[in-house]
Amino acid sequence: MTVATEHEFDILRPLTRLSAITAGAPAYYRGLIEDADEYVRVGARIQLLSMDSVVIDDWPAIVSQCCYASIRALAVEHFEKIFEHGLARRAAETVAPQSDDIRRSGMLARLDLDQEAVARTEGQMYLATGNAKYLIAAAEASEAAEGWRKALPWLLRHLTLSPLDSAAAGMLLLNLAHAREGNLLEDYLLTLERLDLHAHLLPFGRAYLASIRKDNEACLKELAPLTDRAVAATANLAPLLQWLKSLRAETLDRLGQYQDSHNEYVVLNSLNRDSKFNPAEFYAHVEARSAVRIPPLPEDPRKDVFQMLGFPRSGTTLLENALNAHPGIETFEEIPSHEAAVSYIFRVPRRQTPPPASPVELFVEARQRYYQELDRRRRNHLARVLVDKLPMQSADARFIARLFPERRYIFSIRHPFDVVLSCFRQQFAPNLTMENFRTIADSVRLYDFTMSEWFGVFTLDSPQVLYVRYEDLVTEFEPTIRRTLGFLGLPWDDAVLEFAARAEQRSAKTPSYQKVRQGLSIGVQTYWRNYGFVFQTPEAEPLHKWARFFGYPTS
Repeated sequence: MTVATEHEFDILRPLTRLSAITAGAPAYYRGLIEDADEYVRVGARIQLLSMDSVVIDDWPAIVSQCCYASIRALAVEHFEKIFEHGLARRAAETVAPQSDDIRRSGMLARLDLDQEAVARTEGQMYLATGNAKYLIAAAEASEAAEGWRKALPWLLRHLTLSPLDSAAAGMLLLNLAHAREGNLLEDYLLTLERLDLHAHLLPFGRAYLASIRKDNEACLKELAPLTDRAVAATANLAPLLQWLKSLRAETLDRLGQYQDSHNEYVVLNSLNRDSKFNPAEFYAHVEARSAVRIPPLPEDPRKDVFQMLGFPRSGTTLLENALNAHPGIETFEEIPSHEAAVSYIFRVPRRQTPPPASPVELFVEARQRYYQELDRRRRNHLARVLVDKLPMQSADARFIARLFPERRYIFSIRHPFDVVLSCFRQQFAPNLTMENFRTIADSVRLYDFTMSEWFGVFTLDSPQVLYVRYEDLVTEFEPTIRRTLGFLGLPWDDAVLEFAARAEQRSAKTPSYQKVRQGLSIGVQTYWRNYGFVFQTPEAEPLHKWARFFGYPTS
């Protein structure tokens, strides 16, 4: 078994504070009011005031802490209740940052796309209100800025201040599990077990740990008591049902129990359906954009921008991370640049934005809106090439080819069977597009539609398009990247070989990040032959056409 380093354990050192919970809530929080962490100090004082667990010796510290609006409100209430009107007035007169001012800073941080600043303002909102939802929001913003490690301190604060909250304990568990940090996860589970806290999470955590360490039999053994019915009937576990089913499905797959694994994914996708989104609207929107009449436009001056397209789960995340490691390239993953242009075009006829002087100016301005959305996200200002990655824009081929007639593209190709299978098995964030992956039939339809749209405009020989096959990227990495860099007009740089290490510091925006962080050592991932029962059906027939088109086998 791998032994965690002292440095690794330092990350979880705040968990040692949880041992005091056995003394009861008042004693526990009293032990935290002088903690080195500001958020913990404030949170502990809020809890003591809320429990009315205050003694005379606390008064000076309470008054001094009224610079935090959350404490000030509780302090005034407490002192008034015990008729200490002078102290109540001193508390009320203390100046504290106002929530409205903090929210304003948060709005500006979001407009600046500065997730670190967003995290800070969410933390300040916690100090002003005492509402734990802001600790969670700070964790989410920190993860978006720099990955799981930056989210960890906020999750530890949340658990420290809510040690009996199952949701807080579960969030920390998922953070470590999804980061595949086995040593830290093991230490966390041992801490919970030693303190007799959240015992219901232990089998789930041990199952994840076994999965990380590739002990599939042990994983399935831990999951055995956690049936769907048992989990759904347990309030503390019910929110984790989708993660339990996903882990069980993955483990069954690794054990070769493919039909059982597939059945788990069928149920999981059914549970994850979001009624707010109608999958059919995706097609309607594509058709509406395709029908837009775009006149001949002036030459596009932005020769530095390329688009990375294809289809989700086709190796785009691996390629994007490799390119982003090059000092001359900045990549953008799934940003609303395309949406900014489309929104402008459709808002004009609705009189929701000032109209341009002519149809040509309408579309020139739409292009500018696209580039503005890209440029406002730039961080590497030395980059000579910008790569905008959003695979599903391939379905908009007719629209983008007219709006950006000189645009050049990198298009990722992978066996259609593997692509559809992988999309069906992922837990994407719900939206109009991703709701089309809830069944194999819908996934096949979306793939067929997207490829038909793309190859209705471009060919495999189009000089504007560089096609990159997933298996070539994995097995012939350097030649494939050299070819891609040549297409982008850039020289080779050894930095691209370190892409996996750099990915560790990036937010996991797509499900592919766990594998990207493992680098090329995992080899070509192909599973479709294990699921022949899925692809030898009438509903999968359109995929056979595309497999033959790309030169892949179908049996």
